[in-house]
Amino acid sequence: VSLSIPTIITMLVTNLNNMADTAFVGRLGNSASGAVGIVFGFMSILQAAGFMFGQGSGSIISRSLGKKDEAMAQEIASKGFFSSFFVGCIILIFGFIFLEPLVYLLGSTKTIAPYAKTYISFILLIAPFTISSFTLNNILRYEGKAFFGMTGLFSGAVLNIAGDAFFMFKCNMGIAGAGLSTAISQIISFCILLSAFFTGKTTCKISLKLFLPDLKKILEIAATGISSLFRQGLSSLSAIILNYLAAYYGSRYAFAEHREKTCSNNCVFFKKRTYFYSFTFCSFVFTRNERNSGSTACLIHSLCNSDCFLWNFVF
Repeated sequence: VSLSIPTIITMLVTNLNNMADTAFVGRLGNSASGAVGIVFGFMSILQAAGFMFGQGSGSIISRSLGKKDEAMAQEIASKGFFSSFFVGCIILIFGFIFLEPLVYLLGSTKTIAPYAKTYISFILLIAPFTISSFTLNNILRYEGKAFFGMTGLFSGAVLNIAGDAFFMFKCNMGIAGAGLSTAISQIISFCILLSAFFTGKTTCKISLKLFLPDLKKILEIAATGISSLFRQGLSSLSAIILNYLAAYYGSRYAFAEHREKTCSNNCVFFKKRTYFYSFTFCSFVFTRNERNSGSTACLIHSLCNSDCFLWNFVF
């Protein structure tokens, strides 16, 4: 329960945060809202990279802690974190170099492109913090400290919602205000997540001294988390293809497609994940009371996976 409930709350708040961005920016017009839809595809790519390093390193960390090898766990945590931050810096640099082609590659139209370039500029500036935040959150979850991960992402989401209203309408910054609010809230969320590793709340400690160039271990992290990259990356790819198809009919349809896609995907995604963690909780309850706890857990886990597969097939 201590692991599943914070994870569910984190997913709910993240989805509500995305819907709030859409609601605020939607008041600026069709092109502005379409621009947010275009950039969300790029943000999903950043999330996919964060999941790769976070779940890749987190899996190795949990195994190392099970073996009582805290030194290895700390080394992997440091390598996973700094690798994700470095990848974010590379995306930042090349993103600004190829800013114009990037927005069109994501499915932008001529009317949406000016808004998309404004908004994505802020997202590129915080790319290292965004990717490493997802990495830190996953490391915390694999270490059994999901509550601290929830606190960091929850704080960032609340600040972003409040910042949208302040910067966009009080300061009359328009879509630039939405981008600035997202950037500030993401950096604050990053600082909260990182502070858990320096205040004695975690077993692993992140240190630059432990980040020695070791290609073998970095590749091991990437290989372990590559499935998460593909899963989230394919979701982003489907969004970009949908943007291309909607762009053929103009910004009005891109706007409508973005609003429908954001609302429906967030609701279905949260419903699937809530179902998943509910089954996980049932597994916990049953295995505490059944003699044959191993087979019971495997059965429930199989039902959970088959159910999630059916959800994906239907939707």
